[in-house]
Amino acid sequence: MAGESEYSYVACGCEPETREVPADACDVCTPRVTLTADEEAILARMRAIKERVRPISARLSELHERFERAPDEEASLEARAEWAELSIKLSEFRTQWNDWQGKLDQAIENKLVFLGHH
Repeated sequence: MAGESEYSYVACGCEPETREVPADACDVCTPRVTLTADEEAILARMRAIKERVRPISARLSELHERFERAPDEEASLEARAEWAELSIKLSEFRTQWNDWQGKLDQAIENKLVFLGHH
């Protein structure tokens, strides 16, 4: 039928967000368990990067607010140095994230080839 999705949502009571699937998982949720070990490892690394970025982003926001309140404040030299340091770290994490994103894309492509979809 034109316009209809081939997927449908069925409420089953299982927890699709959990990483561990019980042995008696329902047939509706079992197809959702499609991550390879490589994908899991890559996603774990990406989550670790995200956890390290959150406090840096929060601190940059605090510093930004401080600059807006008192742009010519004497202590702003220290704050601007901290801003520069944190910005460099954030840039490094973005580079790492992009590298891992590329590895994830490749792992997904490898899985699709293995399954015969490519």
